Amino acid sequence: MSETINCPSCKRLVPKGSQFCPYCGFNILGYLSQQTSYQYRRGAVPTPASPHPRGILSGIIENFRMIFTPRPPLYNITSVVYDRLPPAPYAESKKLVAIGVGLTLFFYLISGITDILRFTLPFLIAYVIAGLYLYWIYRSDKFEPEPLRFVFFAFAWGIFSGLPAGILNSFIGMPIFKQLTGIPALSGPFVEEPLKILGVYWLAKHTRYGREFNGPMDGFVYGFAAGMGFEAMENFSYFLSTVSEGGVAAGWGLLFLRSIAFGFGHGVFTGLAGWWLGVAKARKGFISGEDLSVGLAPSITLHAAWNIFASIFPILNFILAFGLLLITKKVVSEAIRDEIYWGYAMGYAPTEKY
Repeated sequence: MSETINCPSCKRLVPKGSQFCPYCGFNILGYLSQQTSYQYRRGAVPTPASPHPRGILSGIIENFRMIFTPRPPLYNITSVVYDRLPPAPYAESKKLVAIGVGLTLFFYLISGITDILRFTLPFLIAYVIAGLYLYWIYRSDKFEPEPLRFVFFAFAWGIFSGLPAGILNSFIGMPIFKQLTGIPALSGPFVEEPLKILGVYWLAKHTRYGREFNGPMDGFVYGFAAGMGFEAMENFSYFLSTVSEGGVAAGWGLLFLRSIAFGFGHGVFTGLAGWWLGVAKARKGFISGEDLSVGLAPSITLHAAWNIFASIFPILNFILAFGLLLITKKVVSEAIRDEIYWGYAMGYAPTEKY
């Protein structure tokens, strides 16, 4: 059986099951649904190639499968992948920047801005390296780059989420996991991952801003940004605690190890949660709380594995770090392939000039 069909408009071969032609943008399924030919009556109209799973358990199973095994392109998607952010007055368009600045300032006013003044260079190094990792992922989104103010908001949210995460970890999560497992660091995945992705979830669900959240690549970019904001904040915090316990030299050593060798972990963890939200948005046209729960499963699992290795046999973290790079390469390349099938490379990407 042929895996391709001819687009009724431009006549080029396209994957069987495509809703839109990746070359001319023609609505193939919409056209076929109006036909009354013999082939149509016999069921030649392709059924959805990637229906979204129903139920949390089935969603989690498919989520892991799509991450760790090769997946087919998302042929059949909703029209939201072509949504554009509507124009806005200047003040409103900068609202996310103001919110992001406010969240960052609030975090450091509460946690201690004097530490930044005492250790300005380590602070800058932690954030510059995190920014470079984020720039790498941002540049990978080559057909429809996300507005920088949206990415900045996600990054700032990641910083801010460290405040409630620190409180919950210290007073609830770590005592519980220490009692249950003997590994208090296991609190981190269950506390931090939901908090980091919460800002991305709000952005994706927003009536206005959510129109910029179109698919898997968008979700991974925003999730990665939130994760890297948290990463930079946490690396600087660990620098400060190490300096107070073991001296400045030990602090610098830990900062470079965490920032360079392991500096993208939080980005990948939260990026995968955002990626699943993008998959759900492309398939269904909307995102639900169930999608959030499903998206968190791989994030929490990988983060938990990271913390277990760090507590028991830290050398394994180098292997896991390499694995995270492979996962990142896979999900990004497949997300870009989706956008090619959707016609983004042919000029149908919903980019804005404002």
